[in-house]
Amino acid sequence: MVTVPNVEGLTQDAATAAITGAKLIVGTITQQAGDTVATGKVISQDPASGSSVAQGSPVNLVISSGPQMVTVPNVEGLTQDAATTAITGAKLTVGTITQQASNTVVIGNVISQDPASGSSVAQGSPVNLMISSG
Repeated sequence: MVTVPNVEGLTQDAATAAITGAKLIVGTITQQAGDTVATGKVISQDPASGSSVAQGSPVNLVISSGPQMVTVPNVEGLTQDAATTAITGAKLTVGTITQQASNTVVIGNVISQDPASGSSVAQGSPVNLMISSG
């Protein structure tokens, strides 16, 4: 019997080295979006570290593919409240809100946004808004 090493948080290459160094083999490798674990690092393992298993047993790994990506909605021309609803509904956050005078956009509506609509960003990213002050 051998003890399964703790490989969570390691790169896939480092985890493989630790697993094979413990006289085990790398089993199934799957990828999963991970907001808190850097891309390419181990999110979880099975069996758990510290487990006692037969020599040559597989250790399955879940590797982070990075944060979940989402598409920025088009909020230009919407009221600030409607823009906020659209942004949070897309799993993003409202970032900096600034005001600017505009002769063409109704007071309280979004003149522009950053990042632009259609952009692919990490879930939870801020969307900055420029609101018309009239």
